[in-house]
Amino acid sequence: MEKQIKIINTHYIILVLTTILSFVPNNFAQFFSLFLALAVLISAYWFQKKDGVESLLYNHMTYMIGTIWIGSIVILIGAMLMGLWVYLAGDQSVILNAISTIESGVIPDENGMKQIVTDYIDSNKFLLFKASLFTLLPAILYMVYRVANGMARAHKGYRIANPKSWL
Repeated sequence: MEKQIKIINTHYIILVLTTILSFVPNNFAQFFSLFLALAVLISAYWFQKKDGVESLLYNHMTYMIGTIWIGSIVILIGAMLMGLWVYLAGDQSVILNAISTIESGVIPDENGMKQIVTDYIDSNKFLLFKASLFTLLPAILYMVYRVANGMARAHKGYRIANPKSWL
């Protein structure tokens, strides 16, 4: 039983690390975050298949698999809604000016492209914040709730009542 609890807690801790790394504004950190998430998912499937249906390990791995899949879908939907919101309500003048410049034959270099992105973010900063808050925060809170609930129950050696539920 102690060995199962240790395996379960390790998976939850890696899932927490994955979530934290996904917010680091660095390509390597985000790639590593994705790698860790896939590793946890594959490992959870492996441990789920390895142990019996009535075991604590099977129970928590089922819950973790659901958390990863449902959380990923909710985050994807939130990101698409955020993109649509920013596209429809954002100030696109920076992009339109860049397109006009490119159409006239002047292709910006790497620094010019970075400046376009910076200008676009600056002109839409409040909208980006508001859209992130309303579309991505619910998904993040969902993941935090599921992981915290799973970790708390695993730490005490308790099972998840309905590991296949969405909540």
